[in-house]
Amino acid sequence: MSKRMEQYGHATLNIDDLINARSVESIRIEYKASWNEATRPSIIKSIAAFANDLYNLDGGFIILGIEAPDGSPVLPPIGLSKQSLEKIQQEIRVACKKIDPEYQPLIIPAEYMEKMIMILCIPASDNRPHLAPDDRREGERCYYVRQGAESVKAADDTLRQLIEQTARTPFDDRRNSEATVLDLSPILVKRFLQEVNSDILNSHSAPADVDIYKSLRIVASWNDKLLPKNVGLLFFNERPRRFLLEQLLK
Repeated sequence: MSKRMEQYGHATLNIDDLINARSVESIRIEYKASWNEATRPSIIKSIAAFANDLYNLDGGFIILGIEAPDGSPVLPPIGLSKQSLEKIQQEIRVACKKIDPEYQPLIIPAEYMEKMIMILCIPASDNRPHLAPDDRREGERCYYVRQGAESVKAADDTLRQLIEQTARTPFDDRRNSEATVLDLSPILVKRFLQEVNSDILNSHSAPADVDIYKSLRIVASWNDKLLPKNVGLLFFNERPRRFLLEQLLK
């Protein structure tokens, strides 16, 4: 069983380190034994809270299939049935459409200690603040933020801080969590650099593709991972519409 998953191009996520809060602060991790009618509201509000990222901690993670009654994971995990994984992913995507503006986490099914779990990776949103359904008042929505290890409603000074910090990032400068750095075409990038006679390609040793992307600022980091920016996908992907059209229409 591999404890590492390839994500965001060249970076890797070590599942064991994540679950045991060795690579990420424990307050940025939430554990849920399962996904069902009872846990759904709290999971959705935590997705919105991590995305709102009031204290600029760079989002967080929700791990499904592991209990943590006192905040520490109980191992080995309870796990999720393999048959339920696709259904859970579909239901999460549908439920997240109720977040306004819509926000979709990165969903990663993984095997850990011979059990299936699901990791929701929730980067800080470039389109915050987000409203989520009120878990106590049906039909209403409110802003949630993380306070320590909890997701709570933003009110008074906290709400003011959230609104004030959320000057919208221009669309082209936003990270695109639906893509990876592998979706950037090194051929298109190098062709562009040759056309503009850039010094980036004129060094004695040929730079790695990812170093070129960093020099052009068409990628951005999230934890130790890289995500392409929309501007990079717009200019350096053969079919940018599949990544950008839906976002532009929001």
